[in-house]
Amino acid sequence: MLKSRTTKRLLLAASLSLLTLSASHAADIEAVQQLAEAGDSKAQALLGYFYYSGEGVSQDYQQAVQWYRRAAEQGNRDAQYNLGVAYALGEGIDQDLSAAANWYRRAAEQNHAAAAFSLGLAYLYGEGVSQDPQVAANWFQRSGDLGYAPAQLHLGSLYHTGEGVEQDHSQAASWYEKAAEQGDAMAQYNLGNLYRSGRGVTKDNAIARRWFKAAAEQENPLAIAELETLSPPAATASVTPALSADASSQATATDADVTSPPSTEAEMTAAEAEPLAASPVPADAESETEIESRST
Repeated sequence: MLKSRTTKRLLLAASLSLLTLSASHAADIEAVQQLAEAGDSKAQALLGYFYYSGEGVSQDYQQAVQWYRRAAEQGNRDAQYNLGVAYALGEGIDQDLSAAANWYRRAAEQNHAAAAFSLGLAYLYGEGVSQDPQVAANWFQRSGDLGYAPAQLHLGSLYHTGEGVEQDHSQAASWYEKAAEQGDAMAQYNLGNLYRSGRGVTKDNAIARRWFKAAAEQENPLAIAELETLSPPAATASVTPALSADASSQATATDADVTSPPSTEAEMTAAEAEPLAASPVPADAESETEIESRST
């Protein structure tokens, strides 16, 4: 298993749209503030995001947490996810991975894709919950079914290695492909390796090269290395799956002919593909529409 370290990265849930509301829209900010103070959960979630990002207001993590909590306690799934992120990062509140997992769960149960993925990561690494790769796989599946590429990548990796699920290279290829088609460079790299080795798919060096090329075009170093070495006839070795461009596999190879490319220690948690320590997402686009219609 790849061990994780907490770093920050902007990660937006696939189902959400980033709202742009700058300081020049002071009237809009004021309208959101009024609705939030009146108890509108969507306005509260949006205002929390503004305080977190410093968009239109002075950045204030504590204020962000306060507004997230008010919305989250009313059942707003975006606020629940963002409050979980705040607990995971320890921004505006003391870090508490158990509380983070709890809020992720509440949002995930409302089909929040990023929250379901984050909860899966918590179970995969035992952060705030008891470590359980099988439960992690279930949450990755739920998030992946909602179209979330990072979850699809991770679920593919679990099927690739047999961690938490029965090893199934065909399933691994299927999930990698879903993420690869969304432009995930590591999924493209991993899928290329399966086509190169013929595991779970019919061996096809041309398709392998195409996926390596797609990942290399995103400056994925592992894919770049594969393109430099892959030439007809291609090597028959496969590699264990990677989850970040800096990742080296720490899993034990299950087949004698498995080799790994040169790589460095992984930097995985909420970095790269993971929102365990990601920046929050604002309320969804419908929230802004409703707020604007109600403030006119």
